[in-house]
Amino acid sequence: MPREQRRGGRIAMSAEELDDFLKRERTCRVGTVGVDGAPHVSPLWFVWDGSSLWLNSVVKSQRWVNLERDPR
Repeated sequence: MPREQRRGGRIAMSAEELDDFLKRERTCRVGTVGVDGAPHVSPLWFVWDGSSLWLNSVVKSQRWVNLERDPR
């Protein structure tokens, strides 16, 4: 049986804090899975429009190749 998190609720950002954070940041880290099962993590620029996170990627990047093969 999973244990209840003790601090999770207390340290989570409110919706307003999250919105403010995403408006200020411009870079995130995207993790994908390589063909051998190894993680591939890379920085990526993003735009927050207030409700959606928009990412842009080159279609020949390793990130894109990995996502096409395994969209998880």
